[in-house]
Amino acid sequence: MEKLSDTELVGMVKAANDIVENIKPSVGYPGWWSQLHLFSMIAAISTAFMIKADTDLLHAIIHAANDIGTAKYKAVMKLLWFVKPGQMAVFNGVLFPEAARMRAKALGSAYTELCKAVKQRRLNASEMGTDMGINILLTEFKRQLKKPRPG
Repeated sequence: MEKLSDTELVGMVKAANDIVENIKPSVGYPGWWSQLHLFSMIAAISTAFMIKADTDLLHAIIHAANDIGTAKYKAVMKLLWFVKPGQMAVFNGVLFPEAARMRAKALGSAYTELCKAVKQRRLNASEMGTDMGINILLTEFKRQLKKPRPG
């Protein structure tokens, strides 16, 4: 494999970031990103990095991140229940879409970092679905979830 120039890597990262920033919610429950929707997003990121990622790898990536994002959402909803129990319908309608968007963008950004590690030769593409690759993804995913969000 030929060494990647810094300009090429910057272009790949920019393309991946554009995919993440422009993700649209799927049709159905407002703000809900289906597994297929997330799959399409990370498949597009793989393409931006010119990485051939098989279906099993992409499903493993989504599954690994999904447990963390779901647990965080449930914790927020429990906390809100104690704060304003009569307002749960409003909170579900407002916060659930935002939580879903946050999780989708965090997953996309984390996967971008994983692909970047492959292109920087810190990880082989064949290692993306191993414990090492999943650990890199989850570490970045958790970091992304902790980032302050505008608004």
